[in-house]
Amino acid sequence: MIQVARELRIDQIKRPDQVKARLATLRRRDWFALCLVFIALFISFNWAPHLVIVDWLLGSKVNVWHDGFGFSDFHNVFGSESDVLISMRLEQNVEEGMFSSQMLLGSSRDVYTSQTGFGGWLLTLPSTLFRSWGWFGVPLMYALVAAGNALLATAAVGFVSRALSKGAAALVIVALLQPWPSAMAHSTYWMIGLKVLPAAALIALFTYGRDTNLRVLAVSFGFTLLAALSGYEFLTVVVACQLAVLTYYAVVRNYKLRQAFLLVITGFIGAVLGFAAAGLIQVLQLWIRLGSAAEGVNSLVYNAAKRTGSTGMQVDPMFAESLSVSPNRVLEIYLGMPIIGSPAALPFIQIFTMVAFLCVCATVILIGLGRSNIDDAQVRESAMGAAWFISLLGPLGWFLLARPHSFIHQFINFALWYIPTIPLGLAILWAPVRGGLAGLWRQPLQVAVIAGAGAALALFYLYSLVTVR
Repeated sequence: MIQVARELRIDQIKRPDQVKARLATLRRRDWFALCLVFIALFISFNWAPHLVIVDWLLGSKVNVWHDGFGFSDFHNVFGSESDVLISMRLEQNVEEGMFSSQMLLGSSRDVYTSQTGFGGWLLTLPSTLFRSWGWFGVPLMYALVAAGNALLATAAVGFVSRALSKGAAALVIVALLQPWPSAMAHSTYWMIGLKVLPAAALIALFTYGRDTNLRVLAVSFGFTLLAALSGYEFLTVVVACQLAVLTYYAVVRNYKLRQAFLLVITGFIGAVLGFAAAGLIQVLQLWIRLGSAAEGVNSLVYNAAKRTGSTGMQVDPMFAESLSVSPNRVLEIYLGMPIIGSPAALPFIQIFTMVAFLCVCATVILIGLGRSNIDDAQVRESAMGAAWFISLLGPLGWFLLARPHSFIHQFINFALWYIPTIPLGLAILWAPVRGGLAGLWRQPLQVAVIAGAGAALALFYLYSLVTVR
């Protein structure tokens, strides 16, 4: 048994090459399935007809924020004030030139200095080429964002399908079709795909067996720089997703503790350096805009102070409430979110909140760690479980470290739970649920007991319902 385990561990170390070979020999139907997933996600992110259908069937209001082409008003409300900054940048490109106002978002009369705006500026370029910011230019930007996010989401679905199972991948799709992630994936300002792009780049690096610590450092630095230049919001998610990927591969390859720590810390250093470089570039940008380096630094520090409370700088009194709110209050808000249908309150389903979901996932993962890790599938499940725990640093890190921002932005920040805590958690739950259901049919007595208890509860409910006066 020990010898067999050792041979399997050796095979696991070679897995990136095996994955590369499998990718090169994907069957035609697999590529066709991924194309269908991409099309479905693109349509959902851009127009959200699935939410309209759910409301039509259930009489709910899960589409309360979606816009699309007049299907509803979800996207018309979600991040609309922020998305206007991108539309204004497009207009400024057409009227004053692509490099006007130091490429900052907003208009030349009222530029937005809280970020460099690089991602938003890039997004405006295709529409700028057509010199259109009306009926064609703005919808084109929304379509490009939806397509980019759908492409990354499809890649994630494919990765989960190969690492775990098709059932797990299906649950990831269900999670991504929820109102919050659907709306976030539509926003031109948030460009949420850039937040997970560094992690996707690392997966590609490991998948094709090109990983070395130096390349991990370079990829983490470069893609974190791109993400940070496009907005500092949710930076903990950018870092946590990368660390989760590195943790997954460290477990899959059976790295020793020291080797795994070195890999993860390399990625962390790359991310920190990317963030720092973005800050220096913004200072330079603001220096040119405001006329002095000191003004640029003060602007950067002020934005950090009002969103995190990390400095003693005096800020506008309008931020006083958010700066004084306790972390317990913020956590209470975000842990109380239903994972299905939110922000709508669907009957019964709304009872299953994030705190319950986190407890279930943590329990299942910890129980799974106690099983033998000789089997390849169990190793990958264990690696996903470890990655899931690391992924929690993303949303929870932002809720705590950027507590004032999270308190103010309750109409947006709930979406962080889906990057990737909820999709990844559902994927991990699939294997034990499927195994449990399969095992039930071999135990007829237990099935009869469960069915009987369920039927009795249904009768209790019907009685209570008909006796309402």
